[in-house]
Amino acid sequence: MAFRKNNPLGPISGKIGNTVSRMRYGKEVVYTKPGSYKISYSDSAVSGRSKFAVTVKLAKLINSVPELAEVWKVAKLPGANSYQKLIKHNAKLVSGLGLTLKNIITPSGIGSFQNSLTWNGNEIVLKTQIAASIQNNPESFFALFYLENEKENNTLMLASKDVVLCEYNFLEGKVVLSNEEIKTIRQFEKAIILCAFTFRQIGRQSTHWTSTLSFEVDLTALPI
Repeated sequence: MAFRKNNPLGPISGKIGNTVSRMRYGKEVVYTKPGSYKISYSDSAVSGRSKFAVTVKLAKLINSVPELAEVWKVAKLPGANSYQKLIKHNAKLVSGLGLTLKNIITPSGIGSFQNSLTWNGNEIVLKTQIAASIQNNPESFFALFYLENEKENNTLMLASKDVVLCEYNFLEGKVVLSNEEIKTIRQFEKAIILCAFTFRQIGRQSTHWTSTLSFEVDLTALPI
């Protein structure tokens, strides 16, 4: 970008050669015309654009949940904000077909084991044992559903405050599906479910969280 002064022809607006002139705030500004760009339709280019679109959609969905956005904001990870962190850390985990079991809704956090996901009618219960003793109040349970069939996919984000910390650090979270959510799920054959818990530290406002727990479910076998 440059400014043109003392033009003997007077102010110019439009294209001249490889430049474009515009009047801005009383000054004539000259821009270099951008070069032409040819869109590639190679398999790798198409796959790359598809993966990026899936990653952006995932990041927008997670970042729209204030509690999860706060988790990514405070996580000590590269990225200027929660949205950029989400894209940066999920882009490499997406396949050309969509989300995978490696994708995450929370960054690495409190570890857990003995994970079990039970689906009974309209209730989904996740039970897990926290790896270390914690003095935090369990606050929320999140479950992101990536639904697939041969023709299309869809994504649902479910959240619940129905969380209980039991003996031996067993943590249990439950979500109840609405009739509309069940209707949506019935249209698909498979689901990847990404789950996580968040905690509020007693006496403080800081948030803690579990690492993402991943499950793959055959929806055709469920009695819903």
